[in-house]
Amino acid sequence: MPISKKSTSRAKNPAIENLAGITISVFFLSILIITTVFVVMFVVFGQPDDKKSAWRDLIIANIERYPAMQPVDVYKLVYQGTFGPAHLAADSLLMLNYLQDEIAGIDADSNTASFEPVCPSRKYIRINLKYFKAIDGDPHKLVSAILRSSVTTTDSNSIKKHWKWVEEMAEDGELPFEPVAFQAFSDSIKNLHYPVIHHSEEFMKIYKPAYRVINREFEDFLPHILDI
Repeated sequence: MPISKKSTSRAKNPAIENLAGITISVFFLSILIITTVFVVMFVVFGQPDDKKSAWRDLIIANIERYPAMQPVDVYKLVYQGTFGPAHLAADSLLMLNYLQDEIAGIDADSNTASFEPVCPSRKYIRINLKYFKAIDGDPHKLVSAILRSSVTTTDSNSIKKHWKWVEEMAEDGELPFEPVAFQAFSDSIKNLHYPVIHHSEEFMKIYKPAYRVINREFEDFLPHILDI
């Protein structure tokens, strides 16, 4: 008489399969929702330096403060706000000598602003040397802050993007520059691959700027400025 073999496999439970499927679906739906929330938060509350509107506000505010600004001065603002002092030489002694000579040749002014931001996030700021001299700031500490600020991971695509926004502002008539002259200047800096340049003669003559750019992360070297 043949002996019947018992099946070692068990019948699948439809209820368990459905529950497993629902669990997996809920898991992936949760991941999707969380990812979407992070994306929306980045867009709405993200880094100000990645927003055209934030750069627009900064540039307009600077033009209102310095109405004699030329296209080159706007470019210098955007360049410094993008790269900070990364273009400066790393020779600390030479940097200190230049700084001390410049401080010796300017008038102290405790009533002027201690610093001005050069990017929407206020990551990079211009330390006003006239104020710095008035508070008897230590040039050695400022040079140290500059050198530490010179290390940056910002790539060249950032300046291209930021300057493109400036071009769009000019096209929309938001900048007080003659369109042909502005475009000629813009084409020249792009052809030169976004170089380091000086302020315009008009800006230098009228406002006599005296400052150094640092990353505000290192303003602990300047305790007198922290509460400003």
